[in-house]
Amino acid sequence: MTGYLIDYRQSEWELPPLISWTLCHGMGTPADSFEICFPWTEEATPMLNDAVRFKAIDSDEVVFSGVVDEYEISITPEGAVVSVSGRGLAALLLDNESEAVEYYQCSLETILARHVRPYGITKIKKDPLPSALSYKIDSGSSQWTALYNYTHYVGGVTPRFSRDGVLIISDKPGKRHDISLKSAPSAVSIRGRRYGRISQVKVVRAYDGSYQTVYDSDFMEKGGSCRRVVMVPKTTGYNRMRYTGEFQIKQSKADYYVVKLVLPQAFAAFPADIVDIDLPEFGLVTEMRVRETISWSDGKSSGTELSLVRM
Repeated sequence: MTGYLIDYRQSEWELPPLISWTLCHGMGTPADSFEICFPWTEEATPMLNDAVRFKAIDSDEVVFSGVVDEYEISITPEGAVVSVSGRGLAALLLDNESEAVEYYQCSLETILARHVRPYGITKIKKDPLPSALSYKIDSGSSQWTALYNYTHYVGGVTPRFSRDGVLIISDKPGKRHDISLKSAPSAVSIRGRRYGRISQVKVVRAYDGSYQTVYDSDFMEKGGSCRRVVMVPKTTGYNRMRYTGEFQIKQSKADYYVVKLVLPQAFAAFPADIVDIDLPEFGLVTEMRVRETISWSDGKSSGTELSLVRM
């Protein structure tokens, strides 16, 4: 993998061969992240002072685009090395707060025009989403929260950034992969969790006290009991009230069952990809979606850790 630092003038500097690197790609929050290490050279210092972006290329494909947050030069008896770390482009929205605002008619284009594009996010790939009759952004919310809550509110979609820096607003799946003994996973872990999973949500409309209750019947049949009460604005219709409850339950179920696989090759998959798992010896013969990937290389080993959730 080859790394590049990009300064505020858009000048690129190809980095020396990396000693080690770790790239994390995910969906939603937190932002993607990177950490790289390379030998220090005299010409590195001025570039480090001006660097604002990082790009990584592997096999002629961009595998990471992000924001430089921090660098450190360490001088030891063995030599001088540079460490650079940062986040994906979601950082541009996470680091900027929105003013409090309430929209009485709000489209996705309104959100993009007022809360996304002004902060340097111009490459966007989106599916059509319905408009909201009412949408409120609280004071202190980040621009990322303004976008994230809207796409969930109207369409149940989690925004994410592709590895080449495009904002993706779509629930369409990515590539499909088959994983079996032939893939030689070097580690497998399976985690089931009941804590935090919601069994029912009561959605109450503030001005008249009318409400709808949404249930997770499967969880309740297994003894689950975790109730939430959510207040919504007076303009919220009954369909939107029901969706709000369904969204709360869906979010609470997102990571109640997580499978982690470690594969011996870097960039084995990316978020939103679909994995067909055929590992009957672990009780895993199923289809799952990639939620997060961590790819790394440290001179001794390389690989990818996949975090998978149920469809």
